[in-house]
Amino acid sequence: MNEFTIYGKDNVVKKLSMMSRSGRTPHTVIFSGESGVGKLTCAKFFAALLICENPADGVLCGVCRQCKRVAANIHPDVITAERSGKSQIYTRDTMREITEDCYIKPNDTDRKIYIFPDFENTDVVSQNLLLKVVEEPPGGAVFIFTVTDTSKILPTILSRAVVVNVFPAAESEAEQFFYYNTDFDKAAVKKALSVFHGNIGEGLAYLKNGCHSEEINRAVRAADAVLDGNEYDFNTALFESSDTVESRARLRKILTLEEKIIRDAIIFSETAKADFIGCYPDGAKKISAKFSVRRLAAIYDSITEAISGLSYNTNTSLVIAALAADIF
Repeated sequence: MNEFTIYGKDNVVKKLSMMSRSGRTPHTVIFSGESGVGKLTCAKFFAALLICENPADGVLCGVCRQCKRVAANIHPDVITAERSGKSQIYTRDTMREITEDCYIKPNDTDRKIYIFPDFENTDVVSQNLLLKVVEEPPGGAVFIFTVTDTSKILPTILSRAVVVNVFPAAESEAEQFFYYNTDFDKAAVKKALSVFHGNIGEGLAYLKNGCHSEEINRAVRAADAVLDGNEYDFNTALFESSDTVESRARLRKILTLEEKIIRDAIIFSETAKADFIGCYPDGAKKISAKFSVRRLAAIYDSITEAISGLSYNTNTSLVIAALAADIF
């Protein structure tokens, strides 16, 4: 195994390899998918593939000088854009610097590759500053974006890009990753898989430092409140004491977990052989028995709308109040 072994992404690797073999590599590629599924890993894989010294029929070697430098994040022609400030956004100054830099010749290859992780953290003005070079890129310039929601990208940029959807791995593939690449005990891995299933990134964060433990507990409490018809407990589970970037991100994570629980309930209503993707299968089963599919679909839509509202910096208290009103 080399640094670019990607678990559960055979379809993505195949698509990227076909692009490389075709000789018609797009100048803009967007990797889209939920947090933790490996979008940035896929972006780095694609960057390495574009400048690999020994690609065999579109297959990345992973061990040449160029590949090793990409893996170590030290390649001079692979630039990862940086976000700034408390809001962690891509600023206009950053966009201006990149639009100027992409006209400078590459250092060591025939390409200059710019990676923008979490590109949805960019306002319209900043995206427009980048638009010109995306529309008419200098020779050798390639732009790679990762996003959780392509609707946050300007249509003019989106129309000039190839979108590659990245999905969680199969649970068995995630299990293989943890057993062969980490030292966590089997009980801990089993717990992570029961919560995050094939989402390797989220599972790894959970195992390493307990990330999302609080969010998981609060999502479970909120699901129990939905089951019991208890609006007070629902509001208490979701309550944030402040309205900051961090609190909105935390609430967005909780609601994303909640969304998956309700999705599981909907699927379980249709078939008892459903593959669960949420962190509370037992709760999903109970919820599916209490509510109709139509009602569950309405709850799911309300949660999705609340998540979208948080993406646009809507006040957390207003989001929770509106969601509780819809559900109860």
